[in-house]
Amino acid sequence: MDLDDIVDAAGPEAVAALAARTPAGPDEPIEILCTSGSTGSPKGVTVTQAMLLASTRRCLEAIPAGDDRFVSILPLSHIMEQVAGLVYAVAAGAQTEYITTLRPDVIAAAIRGHRATALVVVPQVLELLFVAIRREADRAGSGASFRRALRIAPFLPMTARRRLFAKVHAALGGELRLVLCSAAHLSPTLQREWEALGVVVVQGYGSTEAGLVCANDRGRTPVDRVGWTRPPLEMRFEPDGEIVVRGPSVFAGYWEDAASTAAAFTPDGWYRTGDVGVVDASGALRLVGRTRSLIAMPNGLNVHPEDVEAALMAEGLVEPVVYEAEPGRIAMTFRPGAAFGEEPADEAAAMAAAVRAANRRLAAHQRIDGRAPFPEPDFPRTHTRKVRRGAVADRMAGATLIR
Repeated sequence: MDLDDIVDAAGPEAVAALAARTPAGPDEPIEILCTSGSTGSPKGVTVTQAMLLASTRRCLEAIPAGDDRFVSILPLSHIMEQVAGLVYAVAAGAQTEYITTLRPDVIAAAIRGHRATALVVVPQVLELLFVAIRREADRAGSGASFRRALRIAPFLPMTARRRLFAKVHAALGGELRLVLCSAAHLSPTLQREWEALGVVVVQGYGSTEAGLVCANDRGRTPVDRVGWTRPPLEMRFEPDGEIVVRGPSVFAGYWEDAASTAAAFTPDGWYRTGDVGVVDASGALRLVGRTRSLIAMPNGLNVHPEDVEAALMAEGLVEPVVYEAEPGRIAMTFRPGAAFGEEPADEAAAMAAAVRAANRRLAAHQRIDGRAPFPEPDFPRTHTRKVRRGAVADRMAGATLIR
């Protein structure tokens, strides 16, 4: 059965109307995308063809066209999905299968059934899939050998890693080689785990307003880096470390919101991303945090929750959320039963040990002063699975903290 069998043919009037339509110009709005609102009120971003094509060109430079088959979980209302899973896929001659669930078994079945070579995902999906793979190894009685192989794999070439984990790849259709990941912080540990399996993880960074700002290359995937910018897009840093950009993928303004548009740009016309970052010696960008999530301590020092969370994730925690419980007091919350990639025999003891170890890594003003479990099965999230920090902090207000 093909499309003609299930779709009625267009009538003469519809054909004539389509033929008479004047195509939108490159700089005319073709859609309005609402920002996710994870740190503020959603606003309508006017998107043009020129914006989408500029981001797509950067995708093609980072990942040249090939005979790829994608499985994508993100909604098409997300700019990453529109660029990577739709426009880039068409330009690269790839096929994309869309699914709308976060159930690991359904995702794995889609990867296997489509013989997917690549995934377009957010970090949470990679975490869910890897936890499912590890649990299946435990269920089959091969958990110890699986973990031993993970330790050995980084010293082997990619082809050898794939042979080492042949059973995992067979369960995923045998073709998966690439993951495109963006939209939230990717734990270095999680990236290393997937690359140990023989799957390249390419991170990117951008926003609805700016499109794709930078990306790693298929041959260069440093952990904790979101890659390099490419001309004609330009990036610079404000005195406080905020990333500002300008170029053909950057939007012109918010829909019918002149005040928000003016606030989004510097006086000389660069878009304020709201993100804080630094570049390493190679020019690769590392994201430090969000200007809006910054915690200003009474002693005048600042804390980026993302830095504290990174220290906790280095100790094995999955998606800890750091917030200010009261002025000058840093706290963290977690999802009971899902706080660690591997379920410890004693979660409370493991949590206490992880917090102590993280605090040894952190400066005195960054250290966690208390912790408490989140009272619901999952954190409040945006439609792209970002944690809504403000809603978490509101829900945790007054919670009894364990020191």
